[in-house]
Amino acid sequence: MEYVGLSSGFLLAGSTNIVASLWSVRSDATALLMLRLYQELEKSDNIVVALKTAQNWLRNIGVQELREWVREYPLISIWQVKLEEEFTQMENREGANFKPYNSPYFWAGFCVIGKGE
Repeated sequence: MEYVGLSSGFLLAGSTNIVASLWSVRSDATALLMLRLYQELEKSDNIVVALKTAQNWLRNIGVQELREWVREYPLISIWQVKLEEEFTQMENREGANFKPYNSPYFWAGFCVIGKGE
């Protein structure tokens, strides 16, 4: 997504802030980051702080912690099953402490465009 273009259109239409990605990111990482972002926005109404906190969470969370978080989060059952299967495979391959989204590819491409409030 470019800074000028679609994002500018949303801002001109009255949006205060936009969370945009600078490159394509896998849908599982994006979904987890956005879910966590909304959890963080419930605690703080500063979107920049909330995004940074969500990015740090995704970067540092291990497979076992992710499994527990997904079990507690109210996702529809099909996504809980899919993520559970994915995390089980990761855990079997890499171990419970493996951080599957540690690479900047998964979290660094997201930014806030707008007022940042």
